[in-house]
Amino acid sequence: MNQRVLKHFKSADPILHQQMSRYGVASLEIAPNLFLRLCRSVVGQQLSVKAAASIFERFQNLFPKKNITVDSLITLSHECIRSCGMSNVKAKSLRDIATRINEGSLDLNKLYNKSEEDAMAELMAIYGVGEWTAQMFLMFALGREDIFSFKDAGLMRAMRLLYGLEQTSDISQYEDIIAKWSPYKTYACRTLWNTLDNEPK
Repeated sequence: MNQRVLKHFKSADPILHQQMSRYGVASLEIAPNLFLRLCRSVVGQQLSVKAAASIFERFQNLFPKKNITVDSLITLSHECIRSCGMSNVKAKSLRDIATRINEGSLDLNKLYNKSEEDAMAELMAIYGVGEWTAQMFLMFALGREDIFSFKDAGLMRAMRLLYGLEQTSDISQYEDIIAKWSPYKTYACRTLWNTLDNEPK
């Protein structure tokens, strides 16, 4: 796979290929615990990587042996979740995830076989889960190869640095570059984050 991805970017985008050769081609993995991965994505919304890691660690400490489960999360009060530095929206979102899974209205394992559009729609039906969180879940939990997030400030900043774009540049300039990356946009994202040392966890 690595050579196939490198070959694609060598012809499609020499600028990104140079960076990918420097940092290596990231391996996309399926998360062993989709529930835990989704919780992590929610906690990381609109935070720096460092801040998200700190809050998630405090969140883990709320559980016996740091083992976050659906059943144990449901028993935590909203105030308890908030106490580890979580926003009101994120606390509600985490409880909604656990409740939906517990009631059977959300089956994360079924997302494996759904289209990007359908998987995104199901994830975004969860309280407080927006486009960015859903996209991070597709990348880091389901191992989808062709995802890009315009909502990720790090990706947009890395593109400006690499391609000489401006914050005022028309979105079509970004889209023209990104279009060249298909069907491997996720690998491009991983490389862009590496150039900033700012990959979501």
